[in-house]
Amino acid sequence: MDVHEKYLKFPGEVPVKWKILGRLLDSRGTFVSGEELGDLLQISRPAIWKQIQILMREGIPIEAAHRKGYRVPESLDLLRPDQIQSSLVTSFLGRPILYTRETGSTNDDAKLLAGESSPDELPEGTVLIADTQSRGKGRLGRSWQSPPGGIFMSIILRPRVSPSRVPALSIVVGFAVASAIKDVLGLFAEVKWPNDVLIGGRKVAGVLCEMRAELDVTSVVVAGIGVNANFDLEVLPPLLRDKTTSLSWELGRPVDRNSLVASVLNTLEPLYMEFLGGGLSRLLPRVEKVLAYAGMPVRIQNTSPGSPEVSEGILEGIDPDGRLILGLPDGSRRYFSAGDLSLRPV
Repeated sequence: MDVHEKYLKFPGEVPVKWKILGRLLDSRGTFVSGEELGDLLQISRPAIWKQIQILMREGIPIEAAHRKGYRVPESLDLLRPDQIQSSLVTSFLGRPILYTRETGSTNDDAKLLAGESSPDELPEGTVLIADTQSRGKGRLGRSWQSPPGGIFMSIILRPRVSPSRVPALSIVVGFAVASAIKDVLGLFAEVKWPNDVLIGGRKVAGVLCEMRAELDVTSVVVAGIGVNANFDLEVLPPLLRDKTTSLSWELGRPVDRNSLVASVLNTLEPLYMEFLGGGLSRLLPRVEKVLAYAGMPVRIQNTSPGSPEVSEGILEGIDPDGRLILGLPDGSRRYFSAGDLSLRPV
């Protein structure tokens, strides 16, 4: 399917089937009659049934019962762009939201759209979001596990800054995610340089910023965000379970993904504007309060083939360019830019 046709735009003209699904989601676990749906949408009950069948073919678990109507399970967890937007206090982030139930990668889709669209057609702040991904990816092209129940979104940004400043933007986005998790759920989350978010030392979210530049100015940044929201760790490969966590696992209950997405966007917008105005410098005191392994002995290893260099020292912080500062045993400092590096506590 063409990427332009795959996504629903909010706000925008919403298909009848989505309006029906929205009403059923509002009454999870409770039957809604065909008559009520018909009156709501001003269409016949046979027309309602036709749309219900389309939704069922698309994998939505809808129960149809004679004389009762239709219902979806109380446990059905789908993103609701309309609810996300109703909670936004932003001026441009999430305006609009492009939503699809499933895609390969929201970052790939966002890059494709950005390459084919003008800033007027795809304004800064546009968010692409999906319920599931089949080809999620992380830093350096690594695959990102994307089980159902996560948050997978990409934000179109047009910062018009030097490409050298874009790596620092990953830290800003990660800080926004960590802050939103704390604000909405009360869970203390840390930013792990350069682009991860941790809870209790285990990864709960990741950020991937990909850019397009013209000469010495960045024209587009696609800021991808993946959050392990509602899923059981048992679905992950055994090697990942000790390194990974999810919000529902930490809390012992499902989380409202819509509220969290809105909070991430509400938190990120002023941080992004501050970054545009003064770079990372003014944000660093806040970021370093939640910087994973700050003041601790760490090991940094170059993971490039043929370059197994290892450095050990004290993680002293991050500089205004987004580089990690490592204090060495001889009292000197070494600065690391994001790349083929692995950061671990000693």
